[in-house]
Amino acid sequence: MKIAALGRTQWLLDSIRTCAEAGHQVVLIGTSAAEREYSVTQEDFKRLAEELGCSFFCDMSIHKPEYIQMIRESGAEIAI
Repeated sequence: MKIAALGRTQWLLDSIRTCAEAGHQVVLIGTSAAEREYSVTQEDFKRLAEELGCSFFCDMSIHKPEYIQMIRESGAEIAI
């Protein structure tokens, strides 16, 4: 299954890895800058996107036309 991941938590980062390890194709990761209380940063998400060879963006809003286009073009069947 092709998966897009949108969010910012350690749980999401772990879930992305779990999905990839289960054989799913992560096609897009979108996140935002980390607050100081977070245990992972946007760089962790960026590195994972590079490892998985998928598209990546980091912004406070997913509603920008370029991100909506990225999501549409990713071919994702579901998003987490």
